[in-house]
Amino acid sequence: MSSTEEWLREALAAHLASNLAAAEVGYRKVLRKRPNDHQALYGLGVINFDAGAREVGIDLLLRSLQSAPDSGVAWNALGSMYVETGRPFEGKLAYQRATEVSPEISEAWYGLAGCAIRDKDLETAVQHLRRALACPMPYAKAHELLATTLEELGSPVAAATELPGQV
Repeated sequence: MSSTEEWLREALAAHLASNLAAAEVGYRKVLRKRPNDHQALYGLGVINFDAGAREVGIDLLLRSLQSAPDSGVAWNALGSMYVETGRPFEGKLAYQRATEVSPEISEAWYGLAGCAIRDKDLETAVQHLRRALACPMPYAKAHELLATTLEELGSPVAAATELPGQV
């Protein structure tokens, strides 16, 4: 294993352990050797965004996606970043791309549902939430939002059956 691969493995482990300073150092070491490493760019982007350097984080995610355009996880994260920075249209496009390349990512369908709700398109939101719940690892918050959305559409019985543990 090359030292660059070891640095990346260590940076990812540090990131998962919430040791963000060590993760950042590791990602930067990787990027000195491999400036377009999508995992290091992604990780560094998330760290920067969460630390308040939001535009830097978004820029790093965009660079990561140039290297790995089929990374549904990165498209989903970018969608969340855009929505959090008041750019729902860009967020919606990123979530759409995430669902195209990785339809199994429940959080991306949930993000798309949130965009549809903002656009007052509740029927589409329900479709996206049902897709989120059909994923191999469904996003738990989708149950509650689906029930609320169905209730807003005037389907209280359908809403009740969408809650986990209810029939």
